[in-house]
Amino acid sequence: MRYYFVLVLIFNFCFVFSQTAQNEINNIQEIPIPYSNYKELKKNSKLSLGDSIGYFISNKDTLIRIKGGFVLNKKKFSNVPYEYKDEIFLNTYVKIAFKATNLNDTISKNRMVYWKKPIKIFYTNTVPKTNRTTLNNFIKDTLNKIDSLDISIVNNKKFANYIIDFIDFKRDNQFKTISKNYNEGYFVVWNNKAQIIRGEIKIDTDKIENTGIDDILKWRFYQSLGNFKGIKNLPCQSYLSDCNTGRKILDKEALEILSYHYSYGICKGTGLKEFKESHKKAKEMLKFDKKNKLIFSHPID
Repeated sequence: MRYYFVLVLIFNFCFVFSQTAQNEINNIQEIPIPYSNYKELKKNSKLSLGDSIGYFISNKDTLIRIKGGFVLNKKKFSNVPYEYKDEIFLNTYVKIAFKATNLNDTISKNRMVYWKKPIKIFYTNTVPKTNRTTLNNFIKDTLNKIDSLDISIVNNKKFANYIIDFIDFKRDNQFKTISKNYNEGYFVVWNNKAQIIRGEIKIDTDKIENTGIDDILKWRFYQSLGNFKGIKNLPCQSYLSDCNTGRKILDKEALEILSYHYSYGICKGTGLKEFKESHKKAKEMLKFDKKNKLIFSHPID
């Protein structure tokens, strides 16, 4: 007999299901849960857990049989297949998204932040049409093809949550703490769910050569989609580099990082510790049974 297995990752209320066939959560009649996870669920007041109807032993693990599964405040869920990535990719990703040294970093307290709601860009009248066209094409041809990203241009500032402005940094104190050389920079604000709610890019065109403005504009916008940190010692042309001079090229690796960041095949808005734990548990479940289909289930706002 094949069973449904569930691993509930309490952090940010992201759930990982392992199952042999696709089913709606509410239709599951019985779920075996590892005892350690069962204890965590019982402590969580936001979850309504079904009655325990016994247990069984599998591969030396004690699994508690739960009748009727569980619900989270009767919310609906969006179910997405787990997106597996190897250690090499994840080492790069945590440096970019969590500002960590590597996967073994135990110091970083940063969370991965992302845009949940559509991004609505407003250009001030300081931004020339040529530069607007460049970024608009970048958004249309590349960024809006990434799942979960929805970016558009608005003509009224009051409807915008993202402002792009070409200014004189000497008279703009806001960005003096962000850009070391005060020539350009981006600024983002996020809420307590780690969802970015506002963003800005400011470029001092008097300090940057005209031929480099488009590259800086696209690169800073890319970074602002996840408050990404550049990595030292990468070629300057890479979007993943912390170098802010010279030609910038969006390569396959940088695009894969962004696509993964906006994938719902991982938990969203977590810290590094929780991020690592979710992957560890998911891989353990795959190791337990390679035929399992892992699904990340996210509550729908």
